[in-house]
Order: sequence, then C-alpha cells, then structure tokens
Amino acid sequence: MNALRVCLLLFAGMFLSVNPIPAAANFGFSLQPSVTDIRVGDAFDLDLVLHDAFSLAADDELLAFGLNAQILDGAGLILLGSSVNPLFFDDTGLLDLDAAGSAFPGIAISDDFPGDFTLASLHFQALQAGAVTVEILSNLSTGFEGVYFMANAPVAIEVRQQVSVSNLPLPTAAWLFLFGLVSLLSGMRKRL
Repeated sequence: MNALRVCLLLFAGMFLSVNPIPAAANFGFSLQPSVTDIRVGDAFDLDLVLHDAFSLAADDELLAFGLNAQILDGAGLILLGSSVNPLFFDDTGLLDLDAAGSAFPGIAISDDFPGDFTLASLHFQALQAGAVTVEILSNLSTGFEGVYFMANAPVAIEVRQQVSVSNLPLPTAAWLFLFGLVSLLSGMRKRL
C-alpha cells in the first residue's frame, strides 16, 4: 500500500502538475515554535504551517508534502523526529525524509478548512545555549520534497526560523538541597 502511494505521488508530481505558479500567489510557509522560553535540555516543536494553501486555485487539491530540515549555526539542537498532520498518511520512514505525508484523494478547500494549517511538527531538543537557525529548503528534483498539488506545479518549501536557547537556571530542588545541607551542617556544629 505504501509503494502505491509513492507511485501516485510521483505520477501526480510529474504528470498532473502542469500549471505554473501564479506570480501573485499569497501562499507561504512558516516555522512556529511551540514555546518561546527554550532552555538547555528542553524538548520543543517547530510547526511547519502552510498559509493560504489554496490561493493558487480554489478548486485545487493538496496531495502530498515532504521535507528535510537542517540545523545551522552549530550543534545547539538535535532533531528527535516529527509528527505529520493526521489529514495525511505518514510517509516519513518510507521516503527517508524528516517529515512526509500524502493524501489520496487530495485535501480540498471547504467551509471548515480555510487553507492555513500545520503540515508537520518537527520535534527538537535543545543541547546548548545560544541562537540556532532551523532551515527547510526543498530540492524539487528529488520528486519527494516540497508541496504537491493536483493542478499546480510543485512548490518548494523555503523557510527559516531562529531559536534562542538560554542556560538552565539553578533548579529549585538544588536550592532546597543546598539549604538543607547548610541546615544539617550548622545543626551538627552546634552539637559538637
């Protein structure tokens, strides 16, 4: 069944996507952090959001997407995995990408579906303090990266998000431990 979805994705990407992307299209991508205060050791998500998905054509269908994320500016983060929007079949492992999904039949616009939604959530862990940039630059020549529509040409995902990681403050438990240790030592000193 997975091989059939991949074949359908390739067919859709190569043969059905014949219309060029209009210059005035309002769609775009963003990476939105799940939290704003990220500290060393924290796990957090960056949600890949597709904005105005059907500004190309209101009667089009979204078929599939795929992406690889790069971590720039050092080794301050590690990618733990991803979660694909439940509207899609999760093809991440099948295509050997950081996140990938397909929907057959495609996802069409409706009154309940405005066109802005999360394609996938990328799960990270912060390893060290500092500013780190996460980047997604699709390589459309692979046939699996980017966003694929039924009636329009594939669209490359090109987005960056800088994440600031701060040092972990001394936890409350450590302060309590130090207070208890000082109290214990001062109590022992009074007995002697």
